[in-house]
Amino acid sequence: MAFLMKKGAGKTVALYSSCADESYCQAELLLLLERTPADARVLGFYDVDSSFPVSKFKASYKGREDELNRMLQRVKDGAFHFEEVDVLRLTPGVDQPPSTPEEEAERLNTLKATVEHYLPDFAKGVRHIAESGEEAQLILHQDAFASGYQKDEYILLGMAVKYAGLHGVAVRIGGKNHETF
Repeated sequence: MAFLMKKGAGKTVALYSSCADESYCQAELLLLLERTPADARVLGFYDVDSSFPVSKFKASYKGREDELNRMLQRVKDGAFHFEEVDVLRLTPGVDQPPSTPEEEAERLNTLKATVEHYLPDFAKGVRHIAESGEEAQLILHQDAFASGYQKDEYILLGMAVKYAGLHGVAVRIGGKNHETF
């Protein structure tokens, strides 16, 4: 993920950190931020990497533990609060707690209602194909959704594919950007 840590008119500076503990990554980015040029635009990146344990990370700050601890306290106090840029913040289902049957039913109802509200003809087409008894398949041009790269359109595409699947309809996506089949 990328964070806009400082707006500036000067050159863009990218900072990077990696550690098994996210707090240490953020603390290091705050430390590095102090050393950037005053007029720089600063982007911060980090990876939470279990192969780089905190003990090894801390060893690189031997003799400067106070600096690191000061930044860790700032992270705990909420100082690492920057606008995320370039990458959508997503929480895939595997990273979420299991749903109760009621929550799952509510999500399913929301999915159906949303697709039927925003894409009524798509929903009718899916139901028609599903009821035809033939091999149920729907082909979409990839520009049918998000041709302008809007986040809501990406979400709607995913919901449309799930909606079709709930009705036993396979979805194929074809075409190239802004071109016809």
